[in-house]
Amino acid sequence: MFSKLYSAVVLFAQQNGGGDGGGADGGNAAGGNGGDAAAPGFFDNPLIPSMILIMVLFYFIFMRPQSKARREKEQALKALKKNDKVITIGGIHGVVVSVHTEVNEVVIRVDENNGTKIKMSRAAIHEIIRDGAGKGSGESSEKTATAK
Repeated sequence: MFSKLYSAVVLFAQQNGGGDGGGADGGNAAGGNGGDAAAPGFFDNPLIPSMILIMVLFYFIFMRPQSKARREKEQALKALKKNDKVITIGGIHGVVVSVHTEVNEVVIRVDENNGTKIKMSRAAIHEIIRDGAGKGSGESSEKTATAK
């Protein structure tokens, strides 16, 4: 795939005035001009299109998905509401009791028996577990049913 894309970039450069540098006079095959050599084109050096391609690939492989995930997490934290099950960045599992949007604080209940509550920053929520949409909830019940 890389070789096809690189070939396309080099062909585009050649068609738009940059030679490949393969001729005896630096790619200028005008014949009748004698020693007139054209100024080197932007794409004459094969390293430049390669670097541009690598930067574009880096953006689409690493940076774009990361920003998309960050945006989705911010939206999920803004939509946080009472009775949502959450996991904090410290690994504490709990249920949201109240959300204070003006100060970005959340109160979660971590123990059903004692009613222990923890007040924390909204940014300390790592994951929101939705009922029925949990990552392993369907698999574990399926495994239990097939094991019996």
